[in-house]
Amino acid sequence: MHVLRKTTVVTFASAPIDILLRLLRVDQPHMVGMSTNMCEETSAREAADRGFHVPLRNFQRPSGRVATNNQSLTDLQAAA
Repeated sequence: MHVLRKTTVVTFASAPIDILLRLLRVDQPHMVGMSTNMCEETSAREAADRGFHVPLRNFQRPSGRVATNNQSLTDLQAAA
């Protein structure tokens, strides 16, 4: 698991995520963050435009839920 810091709404604009995902042969990234309806959804759309398969189940809740980083990681590992 890799955690990248970003400084823009879209992860691909400010982090080397495209290169990292391709080097690791990841074709299905999962988006996790604070502002689901803005940052993660926008990053997911960008990922899809770049040929990645992005599950949209993360965006089905209109207001999301509050969780710690550790809980988010645990949830992702359980879903894998």
